[in-house]
Amino acid sequence: MSIVVFILCSFITSVIYYLGGLDNALQMLLMVMLLDLITKVAKAIYQKQFNLMDGVKVIIVKLGYLIIVSISFMLDKFMNSNGMVRGVVIYLFVFNHVLNILQNWKEMGIKIPTVLIELLQKFKKDNGGDDDEQNNGENL
Repeated sequence: MSIVVFILCSFITSVIYYLGGLDNALQMLLMVMLLDLITKVAKAIYQKQFNLMDGVKVIIVKLGYLIIVSISFMLDKFMNSNGMVRGVVIYLFVFNHVLNILQNWKEMGIKIPTVLIELLQKFKKDNGGDDDEQNNGENL
């Protein structure tokens, strides 16, 4: 039993290290990723379109985000930029997940404050989101 715990703890410690540490930014990203996953499942159940394979795909995409965070951490170390690249990457992912959460709730008929939607859309437009992402945000 103790060898399993040792291996699991070693794995988790290594993952956290290569993500740049479990600071507030990473904690926020992990939280909004979880909330986004929950709202996607809730929306799928609400719309009676729940599919397990879609859920697996979402989890794979979220793991891809964490891989990108890890790459940005390594770039920071290589460029000696004190976490700037990693921070920008994390906060852009957080922002994108918040938009997704709001979109999921809106598609279930929950009223979202207009001020919040307009502020997020303005921020996204000012920061040069992709055309596809901007279209998703405009549907809020």
